[in-house]
Amino acid sequence: MACMTDLRKQWAFVPAVQSEREKVGPTASEIDPEDEASGGMSQTVTNSMEVQTDAVWLEADRPILGHANTNNKVNAIFFDEELTKIGQQLVSIHSTVVGRYDESPSTSAINRQPFENIPFERAFYEPTLVSPRAKLTPTGLRRATVKDVLDDWRRCFVLYSDWMRLLPDFCQLSHEDQIILAKNRFSIFHWWICGNWSAESGRDGVVYGNGAYFPRGSHIQCVPDINNVANKMVTSYVAPLRELQLTDVERCCFLVIALFNDGYVSDLSQISIEGKDQIRNSRDKYIRVLYNHILFQIIQNQSSNNKQENPYMQIRAHSDAGLRMARILLLNSSLTTLVCLSSNQGQLGDVLHVVDWEVNS
Repeated sequence: MACMTDLRKQWAFVPAVQSEREKVGPTASEIDPEDEASGGMSQTVTNSMEVQTDAVWLEADRPILGHANTNNKVNAIFFDEELTKIGQQLVSIHSTVVGRYDESPSTSAINRQPFENIPFERAFYEPTLVSPRAKLTPTGLRRATVKDVLDDWRRCFVLYSDWMRLLPDFCQLSHEDQIILAKNRFSIFHWWICGNWSAESGRDGVVYGNGAYFPRGSHIQCVPDINNVANKMVTSYVAPLRELQLTDVERCCFLVIALFNDGYVSDLSQISIEGKDQIRNSRDKYIRVLYNHILFQIIQNQSSNNKQENPYMQIRAHSDAGLRMARILLLNSSLTTLVCLSSNQGQLGDVLHVVDWEVNS
């Protein structure tokens, strides 16, 4: 306890951090999991310092993630262990989902129902009725045919269903709210995962999970891209992804924040009041997770470059973390634009959406 007091005294030059720690109330580790769903973590991140809810203090002469600090001065690094675990949990969910495939399809092609005849609710909870879990090969080695586009859409829906049903915050919603949210967020997920594949492969177009890609060049497209969606995706979404070089935690946090974004008022208007509150709380929680992760990565980099002994670098770390988080969250507007363009795109929109589930649900 005396050591902790000494550390805080030495860090008196950062009063904003300490004052914000007093404002945020109970730490993430003190909040009961059941309380969390009902608003235990509803504090919106309006100040970058507010994410520091549960400080972990490390001495400078202690190895930090494999980097030993030889400086004898005692510095303080603080981050939220609970938020770090949540970020790692998201990465684990994603790894499980994309690594899952069926050796033999659970529903044969002969017995699989016509896609148009499957109500959304049943398709979401029994996704193999839509598509088998084929092994993912997001290589983009060949130009996509119409069949490739359709197959990828179906396979991504299975990924989406698997992802959502493993996400604790989604599972805490009522059944009715789950269906409403799930109906309105698949396109976000589809563009998100195709964007990740496209950024990693380096192909000039939209890369699918079946080895094909939809090129930007209109003369070699299997379906007319009337609204030039493929080009807009590459320039406004894929290019920033390549520049930012997101970590796995950043990618997954960004997805969940986009899924729980309640800014689309009209499409979530039927969700219960409790569900809306829970969605906002979840969004805010993952914003904190994202900031916490970015800040720690920056501080870790400072430590490896022997810059950590400079107290002003600690303050600079918060500024850099806030800037990077803002750049990541700005990608949400690109996703929203892609969703709108692809839903009003004529033939390509028909191919991507296949069926209006609102009619059959």
